Amino acid sequence: METLDLFSSYKDSTFENFKAFHQKNPYVYSKLRQMATEWKDAGHTKVGIKMLFEVLRWQHGLKRLDGEEFALNNNFAPHYARLLMAENPGLEGLFELRTIRSI
Repeated sequence: METLDLFSSYKDSTFENFKAFHQKNPYVYSKLRQMATEWKDAGHTKVGIKMLFEVLRWQHGLKRLDGEEFALNNNFAPHYARLLMAENPGLEGLFELRTIRSI
């Protein structure tokens, strides 16, 4: 995904793991985008990405489309928040961003 180039200056193993997970599990990004858009369309101006992680875990039991299980690492949350806002202008400002300490 081209937008991941925005993060090319990150020299972090967590980010490298995130990129690999994201490429292997595009369904996660798709569902997070859907939930964030629904939340914003309902009139909310802020949401926590970790709340969306927990909803995704509960709703889908973390089964990939091929039926194989995977774990959704909480360390990926800030990367998903940034990616969602970078690729979806309508979601800009929905997530509060903080400095990623490991970078």
